[in-house]
Amino acid sequence: MKKKGYEVILTRNNDDILGIKTRTTRAHAHQGALYLSIHANANHDTRIEGFEVWSLKKKFFDCCNRTSKLFFAHKKPLHALDILHAHDYNTSLLSASLATSIQNAVIKKLHAERHHVKDRRPQQGLKRTPLHLFIPSVFIELGFITHQKEAQNLTNAHYQDSLIEGIVQGVSVFMKSQS
Repeated sequence: MKKKGYEVILTRNNDDILGIKTRTTRAHAHQGALYLSIHANANHDTRIEGFEVWSLKKKFFDCCNRTSKLFFAHKKPLHALDILHAHDYNTSLLSASLATSIQNAVIKKLHAERHHVKDRRPQQGLKRTPLHLFIPSVFIELGFITHQKEAQNLTNAHYQDSLIEGIVQGVSVFMKSQS
């Protein structure tokens, strides 16, 4: 990413486990343009495989906005909470777009280099993505370390380079679409 002119700030450089609140706090402190959380996935079912990118679930904000409007309907004016949710909602739309750009670019790169990888499509959820981060943010699962072939691929330097190149390409496509 640095070769493309992006400044990269790591939230950690070892196997220390940082909670999502700590990672979100660090991301706020650095005021970055994007937040990419990159991991290897695992599952008790060793047949599960594939690359996926997660973003915050849009339906969460639909629910929160309805709830906040009902709860605070008697107060005038109600702006702060609705503004917060609207900001998060817009960010979630950008995050979904970023997730799709990265997913498509990585799959295209891996397939072009004859690497078999299952395209698990961009996903949306609450558990893997930070709330109130106000910048496009995604949770990238590079593959399943519990799947024999993917575990081998994830330790292969050429495969790792292909993953990185795909991620960078996806970020570049997204950033160009925002300018």
